[in-house]
Amino acid sequence: MSNRKIKCRIALGCQLAVITLFCWLAMLLSAMAVPTTFISSWTVRYYNGSYDNVNPAPTVMAFMPFPGWDYVPTSTANLNSYKYQFNNGRPVAAFFLEQTAPVGDNTNLNGAYARSNSVKDTVTYFTTNTSPAGMPLNDILSDFEPYDQTQARCDLETTNLVNLVRASANTNVSAAYIGNYAEYPGTTDVGLGLSRSGRDTFYRNSGLNVAQPNAYPYASYTNNGPNARAAVLWSDVELVSLAKLNLPAGHKLLPWLTGGPASGSLVATLPQDSVALMQHVRLRGADGFCDLGGLLNQTYAWTDLDWLFGAVGQTNAIQNLTTSKATGVQWSGAIVATAAGTNMAFMFSNLSSNAASINLPSLPGLPTVTPAVPAGTHTAWYFINNPGAIATNLIGLGRDGVNHGLYLSGNITVTNAILVADPGTNPVPTVTIGSYFTNPFSPTLAGPLTLSNNVILQGNAQNLNVAGAISGSGGITSLGNVTLSGTNSNAGLLTVSSGLLLVNGITGTNAVTVATSASLGGTGDVRGAMTVQAGGAIQAGNATGAGTLTVVTLNLGDTVSAVTSSSFKVSSGGKISTSALTVSGTNIVNLLDATLTTGTNTLITYAGSIGGRGLAGFQLGTTPAGMVARLQTNNSAVQLVVAPLVAPVLAGHSSLGAGGFSLSFSGQLGQSYQVLASTNLFLPVTNWIVLTNGIFGSNVVNYTDSVPVQVRQFYRIGSP
Repeated sequence: MSNRKIKCRIALGCQLAVITLFCWLAMLLSAMAVPTTFISSWTVRYYNGSYDNVNPAPTVMAFMPFPGWDYVPTSTANLNSYKYQFNNGRPVAAFFLEQTAPVGDNTNLNGAYARSNSVKDTVTYFTTNTSPAGMPLNDILSDFEPYDQTQARCDLETTNLVNLVRASANTNVSAAYIGNYAEYPGTTDVGLGLSRSGRDTFYRNSGLNVAQPNAYPYASYTNNGPNARAAVLWSDVELVSLAKLNLPAGHKLLPWLTGGPASGSLVATLPQDSVALMQHVRLRGADGFCDLGGLLNQTYAWTDLDWLFGAVGQTNAIQNLTTSKATGVQWSGAIVATAAGTNMAFMFSNLSSNAASINLPSLPGLPTVTPAVPAGTHTAWYFINNPGAIATNLIGLGRDGVNHGLYLSGNITVTNAILVADPGTNPVPTVTIGSYFTNPFSPTLAGPLTLSNNVILQGNAQNLNVAGAISGSGGITSLGNVTLSGTNSNAGLLTVSSGLLLVNGITGTNAVTVATSASLGGTGDVRGAMTVQAGGAIQAGNATGAGTLTVVTLNLGDTVSAVTSSSFKVSSGGKISTSALTVSGTNIVNLLDATLTTGTNTLITYAGSIGGRGLAGFQLGTTPAGMVARLQTNNSAVQLVVAPLVAPVLAGHSSLGAGGFSLSFSGQLGQSYQVLASTNLFLPVTNWIVLTNGIFGSNVVNYTDSVPVQVRQFYRIGSP
C-alpha cells in the first residue's frame, strides 16, 4: 500500500507553506483492535441521538471502507463493514479518494490505484441491495483535493459524485449526506484573512450538504495568539466556527480532526488540548467529526456531552462563535432547552500566561463572570437544570487531563451513573460536582459514582445529597453542605475542607480528616480513622441533632495544642459511638439545647480507655441558663450530668485578726460559685467585688480573705 498524503497549512509570519505528512494506513489499522472486516482507520462519529436512539452506546463510530482503494467496491471485506455498521446502529459510511473514484471519466490517476467506477459500483450495490434489507448509505465522504490533480478536476469529480448519488432510484441512497475534504462555506480564511469566496460558491452550488473543514491541531497560524499552543487551538476552533456560521439549513458539520505530532516547525498538541478542541467543536455546533485515527483514545471528550444533546424535542442555542486570539482565552458553550428545563455546557480554555476569567452571556442562574481559570488549562462546566435531558448512562468527568465541573440546580435527582476518571495525565484534572444555583432546593445524585480520580463535592446555598454508591480508587473533598447517604466503598481519602458533611450512609475504610472551620456529622457509619484537626468540629446526629454517628476510630485533635469542638443536641438523643477515642489537646463540648432535662446523658461511647489526655481533654462549653452541667466518664462513655441550680450551703465562718475573715461552704457537684464582698450592703450585686470563683467538687470549700479592712465588710456566696 502506498502512503496517503494529507495536506495542512502552516503560516509562519506571512509566509504560507505547504507541509506534506505521511500516514501509513496499514500501521494505523494494525494498531487498532477492530475486527478484521474493517479495512480502514478513517472513522466518523456522531452523538448518540443521531443514529442510535434504541440502544445508546458510549461510542457511535463508523469505520469507513475505502471502496476501490484496498478492495473492489463490492468485495466481501467492504460489504461486511457496511453490514457491521448497520447491524450495530452506526451510520453506514463510505470514503472515496480521487485516485480511486473517477466518476467523470475513467482516467487513471497516478497509475497504480485508480479503479474506475468505484462510486458507480457502490451506488449500484446500495440501490439494489436486499441483504440486509433497508440498509441505507447514510454518509458519503470524499477526498477530492488538488493533491495530484487540478482544482477543476477535483471539482468535476465532486459534482459528478453528487449527481450520481442523487440520481439513485433508492431514497436510502439518494438522500445520503455528501461531503468533500476541506470544503465548507465561508468567504474569508480566518487564519490569514485570505479570500475563499470561490470555494464558498462551489460548496453552495455543488450539491454538497456536509461541511468538512480540516481542523487539524497541527494546522497552526503562529502569527495569532500569545503563543503557538494558543494559536493552534484558536485557528482550529475558528475554522469550525466559520463553517457553522455560514452553514445552510439542513446541512451537517463534520470537521476532520486528528492528533498533532511535533515535526519541524509544527507544535505538538497536548492530549488535553485535543480534548478541549473536541468539546469546543461540538459546543459550536458540529454534528460529528471525522477521525484519521489519532484521536480514538481521546473521544471521551465527544461522548461525555451526549447527555446534553440527546434529549427529544430539544432546541439548541450555540454560544460565542468568536474568540479572543490576542489573549489566548476562549470559550464555547451550548444551551439546550427542553420542556422540563434548560441545560448548559461551557468549555473554557486559557492558554495565556496568567489566570483569567471569562465573561458569560446574561442567563438565568449563571454568573456573568466565571471564577479564574488557571493559566495553561482547560475547564469544562456543565449545568444541569433538567435531569430528563440526560440521555446516556454515563457522564464522564475529568478525563484526559481536562478540569470539569458538574453543577446541579433545583430539587432534581440525577439517576444516571457518573464516572470520574483520570488516565494518569499530568497535571491531574480537578473535578467538581456541586449544587451551584442559589434556589433553596437540594439536588440528589441517585446514580452510582465511580472515582478513578479525586472529586470535589460542593454544596453551596443548597445541600448536595449523594445517595448513590461511591466506588473506585479516588478520594473525596467536601465543601459546603453535603450529605453522603449511600453505601460507599471508594478507597481514597475523605477530607471535609469547609461547611458541614453529613454521613448518613457508610463510608469506605479510607482515612477521614475534618479541617479547620469544617464539621462532620450524621447518623451513618464512618469506617475509616477520623481525625478532627484544630478548629474542626464533629456533630452528633443528623441535621436536627438526632441519631448516632458511628466512627471506627476518633481522634479529637492531632497535636497537644489543638482545640477542637463537638456538638450535641441532648434532647434529640444525638450521640457518637466509637471503638477507639483519643483526645489530643482540648475538645470543647457544645450543647445545642435551649433547655436541658435533669439527668445523666451519654454523649460519646467508646471501648477501652480514652487515649491522650483522657477526660481532662474535654471542656464543657456554655450551658443553658438555670441548669448546672458537668462531664464525667463511666469508663465506657463520656456523659453529661444535668441538675437544677441549688443554693450554696454555708458551713462556717470566723473573724481573723487584723480584720480578715474565713468562710466554709459547699454546693452541688459541678455547679459554679463566686465569693463577693462589699462595704455597702445596699449596692447592686454587679458592683460587688469578686474575691474568688470556682466549681464545687466533693469537698467543702474553704476561703480566707486575709486583706485587713478598717470598716465593716459584707460577704456574699453566689451560684452560678
